[in-house]
Amino acid sequence: MKKIDPQAKCVCIAPLKSLARERLREWKERFGGPPLRWNVLELSGDTHYDSFTMSRADILVSTPEKWDLVSRGWRHAGIKDGKNSDSNRSFVKDVRLLIIDEIHLLGEERGAVLEAIVSRTRFISKFLAQNKDGSTSTREPIRIIGLSTSIANPFDLADWIGIKTDAFDAESMKGLYNFRASVRPVPMIVHISGFSGRHFCARMASMNK
Repeated sequence: MKKIDPQAKCVCIAPLKSLARERLREWKERFGGPPLRWNVLELSGDTHYDSFTMSRADILVSTPEKWDLVSRGWRHAGIKDGKNSDSNRSFVKDVRLLIIDEIHLLGEERGAVLEAIVSRTRFISKFLAQNKDGSTSTREPIRIIGLSTSIANPFDLADWIGIKTDAFDAESMKGLYNFRASVRPVPMIVHISGFSGRHFCARMASMNK
């Protein structure tokens, strides 16, 4: 993960607090030490940070509901203990990378929160890419990465987060990856079992005149 500028932030959305803590421990060990020495924080219902600590974070691991609450007021002010906070607003605008773990949960009960986060992030990216005079700035767009073990409609999801899927040029499908089971951290062996039986149903058609 390469930082674009010293102020760039990364936000990782984990669906559960237990997964957020697991990611926090892993990334503190990987990114917190030399040579990077990035500051990794967890943002959930069990954590609380002042504005100074929040502004110094390089990577933020958050639950969907907590990040939705913080990013909701990105234009004016963020939310901190029920009060407005300019530091949260600044942090949201500095985000350059959004990682959503278990993005297939879009189809579950909490999917509306993830949908709001992705849609808002894309809007923020386009808004900040425009200068006041209407010209396009040199600011890098916010990169969105969705991770999942299984997705039934990957092309629809890719198109929704901004990947070109309806063209045939070199940029089409760029950013959509399907990794083999052999690259998993935990090895997985796939077995296919066959069963004898009839794989069709007899049908009777009638025409009423």
